[in-house]
Amino acid sequence: MTNFPTPTPPFEDVHEAAAAWWMRQISDDWTDADEAGLHAWLAADMRHADAHGQVLKAMAAFDDQDDAAELQALRQQRQVSAVPLGGARRSSSRPSRRAWMIGAGALAAGLAGLAVLSRPEPARIYTAPTGGPAEFTLADGSRLSIEGGGAVAVRFGRHARNLELTRGQARFEVAHDQARPFAVTVGDQVVVATGTMFNIDRLSQRSIVSLLEGRVIIHPVQGEGPTVALAPGEQAVLRPGSPPLRQTADVRSAAAWRTGRLIFDDTPLAEAVERVNRYGANLRVGDEALARLRVSGVFTSGDNAAFVDAITAYLPIAAQRDSDGRTALVHRPAGD
Repeated sequence: MTNFPTPTPPFEDVHEAAAAWWMRQISDDWTDADEAGLHAWLAADMRHADAHGQVLKAMAAFDDQDDAAELQALRQQRQVSAVPLGGARRSSSRPSRRAWMIGAGALAAGLAGLAVLSRPEPARIYTAPTGGPAEFTLADGSRLSIEGGGAVAVRFGRHARNLELTRGQARFEVAHDQARPFAVTVGDQVVVATGTMFNIDRLSQRSIVSLLEGRVIIHPVQGEGPTVALAPGEQAVLRPGSPPLRQTADVRSAAAWRTGRLIFDDTPLAEAVERVNRYGANLRVGDEALARLRVSGVFTSGDNAAFVDAITAYLPIAAQRDSDGRTALVHRPAGD
């Protein structure tokens, strides 16, 4: 079998290399070794992730502007690159190195004009009611679980599966489709997978991506920045404007919400309250000093009274009803 050329040197332009990786990924010969090579290439240089993200976005334009003349020509260039120069067929489905480089270069050049053509179709919004989770089977067979009050926007096409976690928490069980990467945007980062299972918790100050099975890569939506690859049992903490922080995941906590539990382990009070409010608690923290207090414990989702009773018993906090009906967590008066 003809060796498949690696999308690294002699490609001098990162966009050509990214285009070559995409073309290689949708071939019939994609292997686990290829997958590892892609992750290594993305991690080697922050510019690689940026170029890779631009290629994925541009290919999504195929789905929105399928009849555009420019895209028809680009599609023909891609098809030509799939056979050796001169039109002779090979016993292998893999193109020659020279044809591969020409095809990737043509694709990268064509991508530059796609931004002006792209008019994305409206996304389908999946939501879960406040107080309880909801589960959905997506068009590609992927499973989507959303915590109460959460929302995920989904836009699938022939060349890309693009989603966005707009609020709350969700678990994604991704159906394998090597030709259509599964990309979930959360804030200013994108989580990309082909077939895997992961959980994302989007909070006001940070988001947490926990990988349960398979492999994902995380890279910025726009601009340059580091790429992070996660292995099962790892998580990435995402903060706006900061690179992802990779660490060991608390898988038990990440999956607890699907079994009706909330697990806090030295969690800032503000973050614990944000999670409890997804179940209709309507709490607010009185000031920044209280917001930084730490909470630990296991609570039943929706049993908001038990949560308030616990934190007022073990922390210097009192609960009082505001005029607007919310429960305010304030400093407990001295002597109480």
